[in-house]
Amino acid sequence: MEAIETETIADYKIEIFPDSQNESPREWDNLGTMICFHRNYNLGDKHKYSGISEAVADIIKDHCTQEEKRSFILKKSKDLAGYISRISQLRDLLKYQNNSDNDGLIDQIASWINLTPNDLPDSIGWMPLYLYDHSGITMNTSGFSCRWDSGQVGIIYCPLKKFISEGCQIKDDETELQALERYLKGEVKTYDQFLTGDIYGFKIQKVKNCNCCGQDDSEEIDSCWGFYGKEDCLAEAKAIVKARLEETNTTTN
Repeated sequence: MEAIETETIADYKIEIFPDSQNESPREWDNLGTMICFHRNYNLGDKHKYSGISEAVADIIKDHCTQEEKRSFILKKSKDLAGYISRISQLRDLLKYQNNSDNDGLIDQIASWINLTPNDLPDSIGWMPLYLYDHSGITMNTSGFSCRWDSGQVGIIYCPLKKFISEGCQIKDDETELQALERYLKGEVKTYDQFLTGDIYGFKIQKVKNCNCCGQDDSEEIDSCWGFYGKEDCLAEAKAIVKARLEETNTTTN
């Protein structure tokens, strides 16, 4: 395998290589959950859903309070104009049975109408996932200009209470939801780097000139792999070389 970039610092040679031997970052301990649907690719996290409506119903059941569930049921009942008798039953259950089976009602609603991520309450942070498929695939949360080879393939979401409990950093000029969205965008960027092969490794060689034959001889002294982004990979290699040079200068002095 040939290096895609080399740099020489003093008598050290840095070589940058593509690194294709990596597991998907969706195997890591992530903050968000990616739910994707595509006929040709297995994208995001593993899931059991056949469509987004079923996924949205489960997100509400698993992560929302009983009050949020009842609010959702009342709101969606207004969309069920063709099911007047069922609307009455839903409202009666909510009015007279405080401990009613909200999860069962949510499943029933999901079987009547298609739910979308817009039906999620504010306590669930989410962002759309778009895929561009042309001579390779790439993903983002904002969409692509080419409507022929791109489109929405799913969502990434995280309950706000989970984000807060993890103690994630919130900047002074951010709301909690804005900070959560920033973290979710970061996860999507990392996953996109995996999809596009933007992962690298480096080797550092110490180059010595032979006094007898005049030829250069090199010895590999360090290497590391799995850097997301070539700039970070090169920066780490340079830092190692700098530390070695400083150590050598200190020893010499």
